[in-house]
Amino acid sequence: MATATVSTHGTSAEHIQRFEQKLGKVKQAVAALPGDDYHQVLINIMHRPGWTTPAETILFEALVDSILTQTQHLAQLHQQLLAGSKAVGAE
Repeated sequence: MATATVSTHGTSAEHIQRFEQKLGKVKQAVAALPGDDYHQVLINIMHRPGWTTPAETILFEALVDSILTQTQHLAQLHQQLLAGSKAVGAE
């Protein structure tokens, strides 16, 4: 049976490598989020005459509210991950 290489802080090198890969994927996913130009395109579309029906307005607003909530939660999770990581390494 193969043994895992353990770093000086007790976490295996394989775990560290896996964590780094996952954090790289997180970074790519965040970078892939639309930028300011995307939001301006939506705003421009919304100002077109007859843009949407009352029912579609309800759906659009629900989607925007959900995106806002999820984005705020994602920012909070990033802060908690960093704070927790710092706390674990503190002595």
